[in-house]
Amino acid sequence: MKTDTEVYLMLRERKNGKTLEQAAARANMSVPTARKYLRSAKLPSALRHARDYRTRPNPFIADWA
Repeated sequence: MKTDTEVYLMLRERKNGKTLEQAAARANMSVPTARKYLRSAKLPSALRHARDYRTRPNPFIADWA
């Protein structure tokens, strides 16, 4: 996932008149990724969701309350 700084850089390059390909290359991301952030109009930090499930069983469940 890209950082907010990389997306800001891509958006700034687009605002300065660069093509999507040029702006994406400057921000070190692929064109489909740049397009995703342009269409969503959100930063990566706003797109993240908190995980509310466990990825593996808790090995300490029997020992700790």
